[in-house]
Amino acid sequence: MSFTIAIAAKLEDAAERVRRNVMQMIIELQSVRISRGRLFLDVELPNAINTPLNHGLGRLAVLHLSPPRHGTSTGRIAEVRATGTDVGQTSVLLATGWGATITVDVWAY
Repeated sequence: MSFTIAIAAKLEDAAERVRRNVMQMIIELQSVRISRGRLFLDVELPNAINTPLNHGLGRLAVLHLSPPRHGTSTGRIAEVRATGTDVGQTSVLLATGWGATITVDVWAY
């Protein structure tokens, strides 16, 4: 009497190769700078007041802001390099011309 040989060994080898490949892809994505960013929701920026944003990235952050909400007119948002601020930990934002406190979402990476 002869039995059919299971193909499990071949499937296990292929599954292990796929697992290693996916793990390598994840490691590569984790090393990309943007994947190590932080999202800050509903950041309130009072008009004409420096507002610190503590991102804690350990390096100068690149900031992307959502469209402002709650402004009574159009204005501008700028990143300010304030004296005594550790740019590796904190970014300072200044909203001017809005006529009110605005709210934005900030992606720091």
